[in-house]
Amino acid sequence: MNYSKESLSLVYITSVFPALSHTFIHREVRGLRASGVKIKSYSVHRPPADTISADDSELMDDTFYVFPLGIIRFIWSHLYYFCKAPAKYLEILLFVLTRRETKLGDRVRCFFHFCEAIYVARRVERDNIKHIHAHFAGGSATCAMIISKLLGINFSFTAHGTALLIERVLLKEKIESAEFIIAISNYNKNFILDIVPESIHKIYVVHCGVDPAEFAPCPFKTDVITILSVGRLDPVKGHSILIEACNLLHKSGFQFHCIIIGEGPERQRLEQLIRKYKLDDFVELKGAVFQSEIQQYYDQADIFVLPSIRETMGVVLMEAMAKETPVIAPRVMGVPELVKHMETGVLTSPTDVRQLADAIALLINNYELRIKLGKKGRKKVIQEFNINDSVASLKSIFEHYLVDSEG
Repeated sequence: MNYSKESLSLVYITSVFPALSHTFIHREVRGLRASGVKIKSYSVHRPPADTISADDSELMDDTFYVFPLGIIRFIWSHLYYFCKAPAKYLEILLFVLTRRETKLGDRVRCFFHFCEAIYVARRVERDNIKHIHAHFAGGSATCAMIISKLLGINFSFTAHGTALLIERVLLKEKIESAEFIIAISNYNKNFILDIVPESIHKIYVVHCGVDPAEFAPCPFKTDVITILSVGRLDPVKGHSILIEACNLLHKSGFQFHCIIIGEGPERQRLEQLIRKYKLDDFVELKGAVFQSEIQQYYDQADIFVLPSIRETMGVVLMEAMAKETPVIAPRVMGVPELVKHMETGVLTSPTDVRQLADAIALLINNYELRIKLGKKGRKKVIQEFNINDSVASLKSIFEHYLVDSEG
């Protein structure tokens, strides 16, 4: 099928959409749709209703969900493709199950992804889609690759963090098979090139971004220094390290209020740490907060801390920097592409409690430095991490690959 710029359309497939922790995908979809790209959204799982704001609930209305599964349609999809092209059906199944470096547990996961992909393929055909784009290099990209092989259409994926750096199931095969790849940082691009050097011609670095107009600075702060951290309560996000640092600050006589926004499996452990150090009056676990309500917390913040052990880039850093809030971030992976030490923020070694406490103390004691880092941080976001520029770059890439030369 030949595309024209007026009819440019494709599928975005993700594991969960919309998701509270993936607001960058929401912004991307909305931005591309506003620019004229017809994006159909597919999602393996439906998000729990209580995790979606009113603003994002509209995204669910036109999203195709694999689960809850329609059993009859599921069985029919597999019978349809097995009868239509049995050799191809079995060839793809064997392909995903027999990669030499794939562990047994991962092969089981690949089997389930195969089952999901065959089901989704029928929907792709009915929607007359000729290109499928996956967010994250994990299960959604596996599904996209399987559908691509089954239907003879192209696929691409955006390489974020966890699935790219940790899971890595069929990653080499996905890199080799993809029409093109979007890397959200140069770190991710180089990581991919280490696996498949020949893929250099089809990797594009496009940053996630925020709208600087939406995240405008707030000049009014509270009397007490407020430290803000936003992220899922997961060990990899390092909130326990932040609480340990707050304990050191408290022992040194600093007065502050630390707000941690997010929910997850670490909550009980973090609550125990707060009680252990008697920080109930200093550290608050706020729980999950919708994107529509997050602004009030950024407006209160004097300092933003991301204490992650691993972090590909950190969209919450971009949000805080756009608000002219000075940030403290870990010197890991792609983060230094966004946070330049003592220029657009402060970098610390991950897991180093003393260094994190010292960095927070430095900003508490130095108002002029907070202002300087905040202003330069916002400038950095406007210049390099603006969602409007990111959307324009993505649209240009999609047009390059999906629109024929005659347009």
